[in-house]
Amino acid sequence: MKRTFAHRVTAVVVAFIAILAGVALYCFLQRQGAYTLCGLLAMAVAVVAVERTVHTEYVLTDDGVLRVSRGRFARTIDIQVPEITRVMKHHTLLHLADYVLIEYGAGHAVAVQPADDEHFINELKKIQRKYDEGEIVQSGSCLDDGDADDGSAH
Repeated sequence: MKRTFAHRVTAVVVAFIAILAGVALYCFLQRQGAYTLCGLLAMAVAVVAVERTVHTEYVLTDDGVLRVSRGRFARTIDIQVPEITRVMKHHTLLHLADYVLIEYGAGHAVAVQPADDEHFINELKKIQRKYDEGEIVQSGSCLDDGDADDGSAH
């Protein structure tokens, strides 16, 4: 069963987008070359921030992959659930936002902000337990037992 978790929209992100929109409006009202370029830049950053906020999602697939998709302008990160070594909840500076830090593989980490932290972490742990108990076999984990034809005559 594929599970999709929505991204949490925080007040900090909304304030950031509002400030960028205000800066863009102010710059466009000045009607001078340098201000117009500054306004275009602020508008472009605001569009990317809105896109990332609206289209970020976290998907746990049937085959044990956590897919972190951060919108159209960022690459999707695929993490094999058995490779996850640690999942921790953290707070940003001044506790303005909470996030979940996922460490996986050889020193890799990704921070995610699912709308429901506890449910997300519980689902991750449930899938990890299924791998540990052998209910799910990781795709591509079958080893060749040496019966393949290597070109030599028997």
